[in-house]
Amino acid sequence: MLVFISMIGVIMYRVIMSVNFCQTTTQCLLYTTVISSVLNAISILILGKIYDVLAWKLTDWENHRTQTRYDDALIMKLFAFQFVNNYTTLFYIAFLRGVVFGTNGLFGLGLEYQDSCGVDNNCMPMLSFQVFTLMISKPLPKFLSDLVIPWLTNLWEKVFFKSSIVEKGFIEREMAKPPLGCFTLEEYTEKVVVYGFLMLFAATFPLAPVIALVVILVDIRIDCKRMLWIFRRPVPQIAQTIGMWYSILQFLNFVGVISNAFLVAFTSSWGRNFTITDKLWIVIGFEHLVFSIKFIIATTIPDVPNRIRLQSRKVNIYTVFSSIVHTDQ
Repeated sequence: MLVFISMIGVIMYRVIMSVNFCQTTTQCLLYTTVISSVLNAISILILGKIYDVLAWKLTDWENHRTQTRYDDALIMKLFAFQFVNNYTTLFYIAFLRGVVFGTNGLFGLGLEYQDSCGVDNNCMPMLSFQVFTLMISKPLPKFLSDLVIPWLTNLWEKVFFKSSIVEKGFIEREMAKPPLGCFTLEEYTEKVVVYGFLMLFAATFPLAPVIALVVILVDIRIDCKRMLWIFRRPVPQIAQTIGMWYSILQFLNFVGVISNAFLVAFTSSWGRNFTITDKLWIVIGFEHLVFSIKFIIATTIPDVPNRIRLQSRKVNIYTVFSSIVHTDQ
C-alpha cells in the first residue's frame, strides 16, 4: 500500500505540474518527466531500505527450524516487495496511464487533469526513460554506502589516529574493519532486480542490456574493493545450488515473455492498428513462439557441459582410488 500511495503521489505531482506550471516544452520535460522519474526512484530506494529491515524482523519472528527454510522465507519476502516496489510504476506507465482516471480527470479535478502520454498518448518514450532512470539510480546508494563512506571513514582514521593504526597487526586491523554483512543475499537481490528490468521491459528499452553490463562491470570492481580492503574478510559458506533464486529467475522469464507480448500488442504504436481480438492473438502467438524457442534451447544445450561432466567423473574416480590406496597402506 505504501508503494501504491507513493506512486499516486508522483502521478498527482506530474499531472498538476503539467497543467498548472508548464509554460514551454523544456519546462514540461523537466517538471513532468525528469523530476517525476527522479522522485519515483528516490521513493523506491527509501521504501526498499525500510522493507529490508522489516523483512529480516518478520523472518526472525517466524522461527524457522533450518537455515535453508529461513533463507528461502527471507528471499521470498525481499523479492516480493522488490518486485512491487520497482516495477509497479513501470507497469502503470505501460498499460494503465491515460486510461484509469476516466473523463473527470485525476480525482475529479477536471477533464484537463489527465495523466496522459502526450498528444498521441504514446507511453513508450516515457516508459523507456523511467527504466533508464531506475537502472542508473539503483547502484548509486550502494556506491555511496559501500565505497565512498568507508573510504572517507578510513581517511579520517588515518589522519587523526595514524599512530594507533600503524601499531596494529594484520589481524587487529582486519578485525577493526566493519563486517561485510549478508553480501550474497544483497548481491543476488540487486542482480535479480536488474535482470527484471531487462526481461520485463526489453521491448521498450533495447539499450537496457548494455547499461546493465556497464553497471555490473563497475559493481564487480566495487565489490572487489569492498571485500579485499574496506570491509572485514567474510567467512566463505558452501551452497549446493542458488536455491530459491533459480525459481525466481524462472518466474521473471515467464512474466517477461507475457509482459513484452502485451507491450508489443497494446502499448507500442505498431499495435494500434489492430482490434482487441487481433492484439490478443498477437500476444498468444508471440508467447507461444518465444516459449517454444526457449524450450528448444533449454533441451538442446545441457546445463553442465560434457567436458565439465567428464572432468568431475575423473576427479571422483581419482578421489576413490586415492582413498583405497591410503587404506591399503
